[in-house]
Amino acid sequence: MYRWIALLGVVVGGCSAATPPRLGCLDHQLEACLTELASGMKVRSDSLAVEQSTHNERDVNGNLRPGHDIFSVLGYLPSTGGAMLLRFNITRSERIKKAEAILPQSPIFALSERDYDRTGLFEAAYLILGARCADLNKLWFYRFFHNQVKPRMIQKSGAAKIIPGHAGTFTSYRAVNIPFCGKRFSFFELSGYDPENIFTSNSRNFHIIPSIAFE
Repeated sequence: MYRWIALLGVVVGGCSAATPPRLGCLDHQLEACLTELASGMKVRSDSLAVEQSTHNERDVNGNLRPGHDIFSVLGYLPSTGGAMLLRFNITRSERIKKAEAILPQSPIFALSERDYDRTGLFEAAYLILGARCADLNKLWFYRFFHNQVKPRMIQKSGAAKIIPGHAGTFTSYRAVNIPFCGKRFSFFELSGYDPENIFTSNSRNFHIIPSIAFE
């Protein structure tokens, strides 16, 4: 989790206009996915280069090394310029079997279409799914999340060691395995206070990580 926060914390600046992808990433080859993402968001080239160099390390049989079945892509959304981190679980043949996205803002308390627009919720879903569903559009997806996902959320609060040696308080929300477009949709959010101050500008030590996943 802290690796993701650190990555998101260094994304700054604007975003150029981009054309949404058509194929999406889920069930497609990693290489095709990266091509699609280049037309749907502004990918951070330095982060991608590091990820690719690590990912390309194979064993003597040409297989992915243990722990290298996850590939992360960091970039900006075209609408708001907000940072989004995509994380893909891939097979040995480099087909993406699961895709997750950390959203720029939490959709927990979103009510209006404008509220949801700020979260990057639809853009994340479209980057992952592409146009696999003919009826997929922004308002339809917002209503799905608002009317089917939110009522199923389980909230939990308490204290936990988010990283070893640092106890903190947290609140989590989760709703898992909800059918959508022939796939399973899940939402997770973790927020809370931690004594380890990651961002110098975050004087309250408060962190929030909203994410969605399709598989």
